[in-house]
Amino acid sequence: MDFRLSTQHQDGHALLTLEGELDLGSKVQFVDSVFELVRAGSRTVRADLRGLTFCDSSGLSGLILASTICRNAGGSFSVFGAQEGVAEVLTLTGLDRALVDSGAAQSD
Repeated sequence: MDFRLSTQHQDGHALLTLEGELDLGSKVQFVDSVFELVRAGSRTVRADLRGLTFCDSSGLSGLILASTICRNAGGSFSVFGAQEGVAEVLTLTGLDRALVDSGAAQSD
């Protein structure tokens, strides 16, 4: 499945919606998008992972890099909505504790 990414600005933050597979082939697109958002002034970036069906080690490193980019700019990065296999990978790696926004509204 292809990777799709869309961006919205909501309530003072940028919201990225990820769909498909976050892997070696899509990591650069994702990280570039986060970098551009930060460069344009967004400091709080949230990623909706409900549509993400796969995330490998390259995708995980992209999520970590996104967090680093935001933190270095004085902001924050968080994810929410991970389903099934993606949620399991986040849990197994401990990234659920580091990146998951437990306060995110499910209606976003």
